[in-house]
Amino acid sequence: MSTRHRRRPVIVVVVAILAGWIAMAPGPIGVTPAHADDILAAEQLVEKSRFAFEAFLGDAQMGGSLRAILTRAKAVLIYPGILRLAFMFGGSGGSGVLLARDEKTGTWGGPACYTIGQF
Repeated sequence: MSTRHRRRPVIVVVVAILAGWIAMAPGPIGVTPAHADDILAAEQLVEKSRFAFEAFLGDAQMGGSLRAILTRAKAVLIYPGILRLAFMFGGSGGSGVLLARDEKTGTWGGPACYTIGQF
């Protein structure tokens, strides 16, 4: 057996251990538990997004075309407010929710919360 073939199982084990370690690490790579403040903020974001969406549906100029688009949509991303700042450098960002339609049942699932930003 060549040296190359004997090293392969060792490399596979090392990679598997590193992948498991990274997946369990707290921080941006791993999963961190949700806290009560995070849950409250998410609930408030969902409510703000719902109000914004209902306002769009109730708009005389936009409501009809929005309903037509929703019949074909696979997902809807709703950002109730985008913040823009500019002083020497510009930036914008905000938080919103994503709802996705199940292709088999046609029901909407979610929401998933997302935050975007740009400098």
